[in-house]
Amino acid sequence: NAIISTAVFDNNNDKAGGDLKHGVTMTEVSPAWLLTKVTSPVVGATGLHHIEGAAKAVDLELKDEELTYLEEPYVPHPLAGVMAQNKRK
Repeated sequence: NAIISTAVFDNNNDKAGGDLKHGVTMTEVSPAWLLTKVTSPVVGATGLHHIEGAAKAVDLELKDEELTYLEEPYVPHPLAGVMAQNKRK
């Protein structure tokens, strides 16, 4: 994953993709990041580990530098389809 960096993750471990230096996995990082954006995120789960990760994410506080690094690769794109019709007037 291009987002994973030693600024946020410790890649010297046995788990795929590295663990957050906080000692958690990406399953916890994603909802923790989302909680910095919205008050009540909707988290989809296809397995028990997703539910457990979302519950643990509530206690995970990402540092500003970690949030910046996670968001850095994002490039906005134009809305398409029905979402493009929802323009502000």
